[in-house]
Amino acid sequence: MRLILAMVAALCVTPVVSGAVVLTSYPQTSSGTFALNGSPPLNVAGGFTMGAAPFDLSSATVQFSAVGIAQFSTSHIAADLYGGTGGPTGTPSGSPLVSLTIPAGTISGDATDVTMTPASPLTLEASTSYWVVLHADSTVGGNLGVNAAPNPATGLFATYDGMTQDGSLPPQTRQSGRNMFFEIDGNVVPEPGAAYALVLGSPLLVLRRRRQR
Repeated sequence: MRLILAMVAALCVTPVVSGAVVLTSYPQTSSGTFALNGSPPLNVAGGFTMGAAPFDLSSATVQFSAVGIAQFSTSHIAADLYGGTGGPTGTPSGSPLVSLTIPAGTISGDATDVTMTPASPLTLEASTSYWVVLHADSTVGGNLGVNAAPNPATGLFATYDGMTQDGSLPPQTRQSGRNMFFEIDGNVVPEPGAAYALVLGSPLLVLRRRRQR
């Protein structure tokens, strides 16, 4: 019995999560770019609305490109996750919910994937809209872009809401029929009832079998 209680205690403090692709543009090939200029500013955002399940955000990947032989350090770009409205007329709004940490690297050529992680834990709540907002410093001079995808991003756990691009932060102008090339990944947040059943299920099954002997 003490062993069973110890197992229950251990399971109660063990998170029950599993990684998943929430929404993705891959494995498409880029069909163009959206300019990401620092001076004057021209910012880009891609939106999505979560489905019925919440997820802890683990990463956001965006595909960038550089014009011609230009190369840029990833230190020239910044990214944040905003809230906002969804659907065909949705836009990002308010202040950033969390900053996205960008690893050191170089953007060159016509397809550079950059995977960013949240600077602090954030749960993507069910039935809630979010926007990945990207901006750059003045040194990029119009030679840096966010790639476009020929078809909207898809996923089992979220729907694509479109994109915005203008000089505001966050950008407000809808780009009708245009698709930002990105991916959102996360860890599913288990429902309290499911987690409780998982914690108690195995020990109780063992106890029942012992009583039947």
